[in-house]
Amino acid sequence: MNTKKLKVALPLLSMVILSARFCGAAGLQNDDLRQEKIENLISRINELGFYQQPPEEIRNDPNKIKDYWPQQHRKRAKYKAQREKIQSELAAMGDDAIDPILQQTQRYSNTLYLPVLAEIGTDRAMEVLRQKAIDGSSSNAARHYTRKLKDKTKAKELLDSKDINVQRVALHALRGTAIDSDFLALLNKYLLDPKFPLRRNAAKVMADDPNSTYAVQKVSAIIKTIDSVAQLPRAWEKYQYDWTGCLADIQYRFLTDALVKMKGADAPLRDISDKVNGLTRDCVIVARANRGDVSVKPQVYKFIRDPNAMNLIHMRKLAVGSFAHIGDNGDIEFLQDIAKNDSVEIVNLGGPMVELINGQLMFPSDTVPDIQFYSVDTKRWSKARSRSMFPIRKKAKKTIQFIEEKQKKEHRRRDSKPLVQ
Repeated sequence: MNTKKLKVALPLLSMVILSARFCGAAGLQNDDLRQEKIENLISRINELGFYQQPPEEIRNDPNKIKDYWPQQHRKRAKYKAQREKIQSELAAMGDDAIDPILQQTQRYSNTLYLPVLAEIGTDRAMEVLRQKAIDGSSSNAARHYTRKLKDKTKAKELLDSKDINVQRVALHALRGTAIDSDFLALLNKYLLDPKFPLRRNAAKVMADDPNSTYAVQKVSAIIKTIDSVAQLPRAWEKYQYDWTGCLADIQYRFLTDALVKMKGADAPLRDISDKVNGLTRDCVIVARANRGDVSVKPQVYKFIRDPNAMNLIHMRKLAVGSFAHIGDNGDIEFLQDIAKNDSVEIVNLGGPMVELINGQLMFPSDTVPDIQFYSVDTKRWSKARSRSMFPIRKKAKKTIQFIEEKQKKEHRRRDSKPLVQ
């Protein structure tokens, strides 16, 4: 190389090397600052989000500990907006925040950091959520994962989890997706699962299928599930102390509602009506009525009046409400009688719910854990916060109003038509 050219090149090369070193150092410094910011954001989220354990002097004082946790609840609620803003800032850090977040979820609850992973929304963040749902049996992770999915059919992957709550979330996310033959076979299994949440959500997936494909098979599957309800353990006992109705009534209600909403179910329901009997047939009749089939009106009358069906509170409400679809002025008198005289009463004791028929307990008190109806304690509850309601009467009144309003609109429509000359 020419000596003169070398003298010129050496200073330039030195400048390039120094510049590269400076940029590298600046890049490392920027990385350090970024990690420091992430750590600071995490620290602030922990401070504002987690319940602080009480110090020993409060733990050992019954009066102080009684007030401590309500104060922690108020603090967490007070800082919710501020905490969510910091969570958004942390999410803006993208994939760089994922490893520090994973360290936090190993030490603390996932509650505060799963929303951040969902907001990051990158492929890696979504995979972390998916793995936490499947392998970690986290229904919260499943909820945030499915919420961010653009293709909801990917929620089927979560059905591989062994956790019932993860499966429940996955089925909920799959509502509105098209059902093919393989998915139909899988839903059939869930429909016959004795676990209530899985049955319910599988029925809702069938009901919300945007297509009428496999309508015959879907109706058949729901009918088969309805047939199995009466044999469930404790089917005719009160489901839960702060709910109304027995387990069978609740299941008949959501399964019938699935038949009401299902696309293309009119013909299959008509065809199957004479092939079923008992409560299964009642469910089919009520479903057809709510789909607008006026021909089943006499059977609906009979079901609502059936003394053996009085404990089916939810199903009778659905049957009374069907007159909004099949009723006219000729049904008003019947509905008025229901609105005035139906004997089913619910007493809300400020939490516990008591069902009565003509003032008598619908379900034996020993089927409701920790509640002794009309004991001294119950009377104290009832004096403080009880209220009474008649659910079937209320539904009949609303249905009458709907029919009358519908008739008025029809009269106005007819009156507004021009006379033909």
